[in-house]
Amino acid sequence: IFPIRDLSGNCVGFGGRTLGDGVPKYLNSPESPIFDKSKILYGLEAARSAIRTASTAVLVEGYIDFLTLFQAGVESVIATLGTSFGAGHSRLLRRFADRVVVNFDPDTAGSAATRRSLEVLLEQGFDVRILRLPDGEDPDRFLNREGVDEYRQRLGAAPAYLQDLIVEAAAKHSGEDPGAKLAALREVLPFIAKLESPVSRLSYAGPLAEALGVEEDSVLQELKDALRNRRTDLREEVAEAISRTQEVECRLLGFLLEDSERRSGFLETLRDEDIAAPPARQILKVIRRMDTDGSQVSYESVHRNLDGEEERRLLARLGSSPGPRVTEQDALDCLEAMERQRLSREMNRVQRELEKGGDRLEALLVRKMELGKRIEAMNRQRSRVAGRSTVSPAV
Repeated sequence: IFPIRDLSGNCVGFGGRTLGDGVPKYLNSPESPIFDKSKILYGLEAARSAIRTASTAVLVEGYIDFLTLFQAGVESVIATLGTSFGAGHSRLLRRFADRVVVNFDPDTAGSAATRRSLEVLLEQGFDVRILRLPDGEDPDRFLNREGVDEYRQRLGAAPAYLQDLIVEAAAKHSGEDPGAKLAALREVLPFIAKLESPVSRLSYAGPLAEALGVEEDSVLQELKDALRNRRTDLREEVAEAISRTQEVECRLLGFLLEDSERRSGFLETLRDEDIAAPPARQILKVIRRMDTDGSQVSYESVHRNLDGEEERRLLARLGSSPGPRVTEQDALDCLEAMERQRLSREMNRVQRELEKGGDRLEALLVRKMELGKRIEAMNRQRSRVAGRSTVSPAV
């Protein structure tokens, strides 16, 4: 059993490592308002000074690999908590290092974890290196067998991951078959496309073309296609998130504009900050002011009280949207969804403040616990409602 600490050295959870080859290999404390596995790296509180000095972090998989390396003098080391390395980990590590040497176990699971980690690290602009130990060797076993000097030598010689990937893909898809060359290209190019710097992306086109025995122009054309796909995926992901948020807000605004009987009650419950989109928030403020004044609320009257063209266009879209009338239950569901989104935004803000450190840590931790309890209560309530909705009435 290993204590897990945050950046301030506070114990926030515990991790267990199975003795032998049992499953699961690692088992952590359940997540809580102070223990979020997606934002904690094992040993970072002890290693951050060495990592900052070297501007390099060695990323390993578990507690024992970390402890073996750290006590052997390789102090710029951190470990995942038996889970995949995600965007939250990457943002945290970006505060201390520019380069990451990934040294995960060489088994199949380790290879898959390495691939996921590298995607995240490349997107964050890290100089990513990969240290491959002989088959069957994790850092702990390797150090005990070969010693720390041999490990340091391999660590210093660790190649850039994309160079390593090019060599691996060329070996896997060797031969003159055009299909094999195309398969190798498509295995490597998505990772090159994740590099933010155009100069860095282009620097790999020549080595990739040489390794595969193809024209550099062909590599550049395939790289353009990979970049186009990446940007499309990002745009679709962002657009989908915005669309979901706007749909909820628009449905609730439509209810407030059309249901004069229940409008005041909903306005008492609804907070302005629940509305994320500025144009929708302005419409809400006008509706709230007119309802307080006792003025008649309608699409026409609200339109006359709006100053911005963007708000007027949104209101016109609300008035012309097809579909059934928004019911009271629909509006209640929208309120719950918007509150959940607001709490999530505030939780992320509090977490960013916690990561900065400072004098307000205790107050921020209390607020994070409050938010976590509120979100958990909403999740339980939703589960109970969903459970009741799936049960047929007794006959």
